[in-house]
Amino acid sequence: MKTKGCCSSVMKILFFMLSMYFGFTCHLLENVDALSTTETFDPYTEFPEFTREQILDFEKIFKTYDIDNDKFIDQMELQLMMEKLGAPQTFLSLKGMIKEVDEDLDSKISFREFLLIFRKAAAGELGEGSGLSELSRLTEIDVDETGVGGAKDFFQAKCLDRKMQKRLSGPEPGNQVMAGSDV
Repeated sequence: MKTKGCCSSVMKILFFMLSMYFGFTCHLLENVDALSTTETFDPYTEFPEFTREQILDFEKIFKTYDIDNDKFIDQMELQLMMEKLGAPQTFLSLKGMIKEVDEDLDSKISFREFLLIFRKAAAGELGEGSGLSELSRLTEIDVDETGVGGAKDFFQAKCLDRKMQKRLSGPEPGNQVMAGSDV
């Protein structure tokens, strides 16, 4: 749904005045209407394959990692998300993850683009083992099993599970104590 901005006539006047003052014609006058329109996003109509509960769960996840509350997940926030989910990524991998869903080319992930990750995952369009594939797999929440309220504890349980797996796998190679040595 597109709505006309109220400032298109003001922008036309401003461009006209600037072109008269500086002595050049402004070709942007033809595109002022395009600049002043805004597109609203409704996740429930654009992503009908997801239930309302799923979209609300995705929104909670998104807001959890949108640390600066700018309605975007930037590269630093994505890095933090992937580390907390137990699947750290390299700098280049994070850039690639963003690029794969970044439709507006702003190098950030909006909520709409975040939902695209899960749409692509459901359609099998993400490469096996790719960062986005890992993200969609690790953030998968079965609402029937955990309930909407249980989604809150989902990430804490994932982190605890990862810590337990690391402890059960044994000590790291450099931290082993040799038999018969004085410690």
